[in-house]
Amino acid sequence: MALGGRRARAHRRPRYRPQRQHVGKDAERSEQAAPFEHAFGRLAEPDYDEAGDLPLAHRLDRVEGQVQKHPLQLQRIGHHAWQALLDLRLGDLREPPVAEKVPLVISPFRALLHLLSNKERLLTLTRIRDLLKPDGRFVFDVFSPSSQDIAATHGRWIEREPEIFERADWDAAERRLTLRVRAPGGETSMDLAWLSQPEWNELLEQSGFSVEACYGWFDRSPYDGGADMVFIASGR
Repeated sequence: MALGGRRARAHRRPRYRPQRQHVGKDAERSEQAAPFEHAFGRLAEPDYDEAGDLPLAHRLDRVEGQVQKHPLQLQRIGHHAWQALLDLRLGDLREPPVAEKVPLVISPFRALLHLLSNKERLLTLTRIRDLLKPDGRFVFDVFSPSSQDIAATHGRWIEREPEIFERADWDAAERRLTLRVRAPGGETSMDLAWLSQPEWNELLEQSGFSVEACYGWFDRSPYDGGADMVFIASGR
């Protein structure tokens, strides 16, 4: 099962990593697949690329219970040939509209950063744990910016793609980020919040998970205290 989050409509994949060198979209998707393959051996992918393709879904017989919050996302996904592989559901990741037990839940692209309090995080993690079959796994990625990351981008409009600009307004004391995205078709924003790796570990434990691994990037490099974290957790 794949859990998505609220997205900026002008630019579906906002970049929070100004220090990482840009790579091609195909290479990026290949990197992001790695921890999910490690976690369960079969891949599920809740997002789609610029051409409307869903490459990883073709590796599955079916992706059960993909949850997206915005109805326009479901409408666009439903127009493509691989829609028969997907069970699309409109909902909130804090209360996933899924009753089935599943062996794998993924929430990539930092969707859990949309949760702004520990109350919301604990609720979401507990709901996800309750969805897992025995020995099921939950895989997700988040980030915790360094002071250098914040200083490099705070309050600046940066062109991430042609005619697509992004502005990050950081509140380091509250560990909050307002991300604004501007494109020829309009402008939108989202509020995000981050935690440290020990804090995520603690919340996972409180929610009934055991943390199997925390990587520093999608190539399975060890976590060394950097900004990016990719967690693999199992239900107890």
